[in-house]
Amino acid sequence: QVIVFLSFFAMLLGAIGCIQHLELGLEQTVALPKDSYLQDYFHDIATQLRVGPPVYFVQKGMNLHPDSEDVNKTCSTAGCYPNSMLNQIQQAAQIAPSSYIATSAASWIDDYISWMNPSLNRCCRMYSNETFCPTESTDDCETCFDGNSPDPLFHLHGSRPTVAQINKTIPWFMEAIPSKECAKAGRGAYNTELKKSATDPTGYAGVSEGMVAAARYRGYHTPLATQNDFITALKEANKLTAKISADLGIEVFPYSVFYVFFEQYLQMDYYATVTFAAAAVSILVVSYLFLGSLWAAALTMAVVMSVVIDIMGCMYVFGIQFNAVSLTNLAMSIGIALEFCIHIVRSFTVEDGSRTFRAQVALCRMGTPVFNGIALTKLIGVLVLS
Repeated sequence: QVIVFLSFFAMLLGAIGCIQHLELGLEQTVALPKDSYLQDYFHDIATQLRVGPPVYFVQKGMNLHPDSEDVNKTCSTAGCYPNSMLNQIQQAAQIAPSSYIATSAASWIDDYISWMNPSLNRCCRMYSNETFCPTESTDDCETCFDGNSPDPLFHLHGSRPTVAQINKTIPWFMEAIPSKECAKAGRGAYNTELKKSATDPTGYAGVSEGMVAAARYRGYHTPLATQNDFITALKEANKLTAKISADLGIEVFPYSVFYVFFEQYLQMDYYATVTFAAAAVSILVVSYLFLGSLWAAALTMAVVMSVVIDIMGCMYVFGIQFNAVSLTNLAMSIGIALEFCIHIVRSFTVEDGSRTFRAQVALCRMGTPVFNGIALTKLIGVLVLS
């Protein structure tokens, strides 16, 4: 008895150690036939692709008024906070192997501020009637904010434009085509980066009132090959934006095309805990009601849950990843393990005599029926499913 107990207890401790290293995810190749042509495709993507997926840092509710610090908390040009959002993203890109951020984010606000600068006299230009003059135009146009316009609107006061100046020029910036004379123009690169609105005079939600409803800044993840890469990249992006939000008091969150498929793994520990806890409590209550012994019900619950832990340890040994599918199978295994145990436990509790004698009688009476009637049928059913 001691040898059997110590053997199972050692297996339990080993399984607990293995669970800590259980890998999350569900490899796409596992869901495909081994001879599928997509197997080679996914293999080549994992081994040869050297470009990571784009990641967007979405900022909500940026205040554009000159007396607000939101612009300085966001940008990375002169006058911006050293720990601004874009500066922190750039710093994360410098430690790409751990942050999974490969590049700094393309910033419409930085390029817009530079585009307005009169020192770039081929960027923001206008005709005499104060309409936008494209860079490629050969007409006689004047630089927007060079101080020569009689209209006070086109005189900069300080390093940041007023809301009225933004309302006038941001549609120009978004429609200006980049060229060698003015590479800062926004068409193509930025004209989809702000939330659009058909009712706002500028064409972008909230801008006419000095508030950008939502804007995104595009960067890139490092090349991601494994499920662990995708999950860790999502975690690191969330960690970075959480730090930015806490440091600067602005609302920022990350988004990439693969996030919707991997966000489940951020809560997988929670889902597993709730599933196993609900199962354990149910086993304890129902077993007590039918057996009439709290001690027997508690032992049944402990043995069944140890079986689940051992299975999770075997998952690590055999390289099976932990995901929603395997969690569902583990939940099913709880019911199967309970079916193995409960008949023997009941036979033990209704028998008279010493514990050793009752255990022998329970195994003799129920061991064979359990093995033949439950184990073999379950084995055949599982083999068919596998």
